Amino acid sequence: MMLKIMKRLTRLALLLAAMLLAATAATAGNRVQKVSPEEFDALIRGEGSKTVVVGLASWCGPCKRELPDLVDLYATYRDKGLRLVGLSLDFGGPGAMQPVMDEYEVDFPVYWTGEEAVERYSLHPIPMLLFVEDGRIVKRITGGRDRAALERLFADFLSRPHS
Repeated sequence: MMLKIMKRLTRLALLLAAMLLAATAATAGNRVQKVSPEEFDALIRGEGSKTVVVGLASWCGPCKRELPDLVDLYATYRDKGLRLVGLSLDFGGPGAMQPVMDEYEVDFPVYWTGEEAVERYSLHPIPMLLFVEDGRIVKRITGGRDRAALERLFADFLSRPHS
């Protein structure tokens, strides 16, 4: 009898712990936001701004390897005028990228627009960086990069005079 009660209490404790973790994950951190392609265009094309769009996906190994460096460099360069924006290319919707964002503690905004973004921005292959200045894509870099290469790209981009 005592063993049955212990097993039930253990199951109940595990269930409560799982519910608490799910509730915490749902309210904590940065969330992948679903936006229309037109809304995303408006977000990145602000005149007078310098924005780097990171094309990434939850299944992309090089994208995930690059995330810790992007998070660190965003912390370094956001006060110097860098806007860093992620664009999830997961076909499974915004929820597919969320576990990756949580794992890597991504604090820059990440959006999901659906499959149309792949064609609209020619986002293949990924990872890809789009450098957007004054509303225009001025540079496109494909493939994974190490921290030093990313830092040079961001520093060069931010030091460029507006065209």
